[in-house]
Amino acid sequence: MQALWGKVLAREVASPGTFGFRTLDTLRQLSRHEAEIFRRVCGIATTDGWIAFSVNDINTALIPIGVEYQDILTLRDAGSRLHGDQLSKNFTPPIPIENPDFLKPVTENNGVTFQLSGAGPVDPQLPALIFTKSGLEIQRLIEPQKHPEYLKASSSYVRQHGVTANRKTLTNTPEDIQVVAFYQDL
Repeated sequence: MQALWGKVLAREVASPGTFGFRTLDTLRQLSRHEAEIFRRVCGIATTDGWIAFSVNDINTALIPIGVEYQDILTLRDAGSRLHGDQLSKNFTPPIPIENPDFLKPVTENNGVTFQLSGAGPVDPQLPALIFTKSGLEIQRLIEPQKHPEYLKASSSYVRQHGVTANRKTLTNTPEDIQVVAFYQDL
């Protein structure tokens, strides 16, 4: 907790107003136990603050990373995740454009960037935990523990729903231009 507060103070000194009052209040009330649960959950959260389940059951979805349903309720009560157990992450593109590749959502988990795609523009709804604004701001302070097995399980789950998750790959052209491609299965 001291390390989290140290990071908050350093960022606030460098750029006042980085954290909202609600976030500071949430962090002030966060116990060590709650902070540890949140750190574990951040290990599987995307940088935009959501966690897709690799199963349909919220009661057992995060047990493989050591987070039980009671821990999920604790995070809700601590103010770091949205209320509701039937939430889903939507990937509706903001505006229609001509190139369908731009309609495929791209997100990141612990340095692994991936793109969701399917037959045509993708608009999946995946059951998810979603962080509050305070949770998102606190997430930026935490060095997450990586869970590659979670990414594999999530990839398998979204494939069952007709969606493919492909990992970002950088390749160089003969002209020394780096090209981003999404073709390696997550």
